[in-house]
Amino acid sequence: MQANNEKTNLELYYEWINKNSNKNKVGIKIKKIVSTLVKELKSNKDYYFNHKEANKTISFIEKSCFHTTGEYNKQNFKLELWQKAFLEALYGFYDKKTNLRRFKEALLIVGRGNEKTALASAIALKSLIL
Repeated sequence: MQANNEKTNLELYYEWINKNSNKNKVGIKIKKIVSTLVKELKSNKDYYFNHKEANKTISFIEKSCFHTTGEYNKQNFKLELWQKAFLEALYGFYDKKTNLRRFKEALLIVGRGNEKTALASAIALKSLIL
């Protein structure tokens, strides 16, 4: 579990959305989902947040995966805040009764050039190895 004063990437992303809502276009559905997940971090109702498991995925991708082409060739992945928040949502929430992950599938829709293929490949590699 995480220390009480340590913020998750979901919380940081939620704060970023609220601070930059006039400058950046984040969809209403994304705002709602992130808001709901941040509330569930604190509610401890049916699910709990496993900071260690969420960070294991993020750490694996940033330390073990690297670009193979382009200007970032042979450099490690550097995940953006929205990608870290997405991974925390996917890998961090667990059912209290069964200890199984809450989310086993996700639909990620982002514009061109936002590292969709690289992120999907890194997630697949993580699933294969860890």
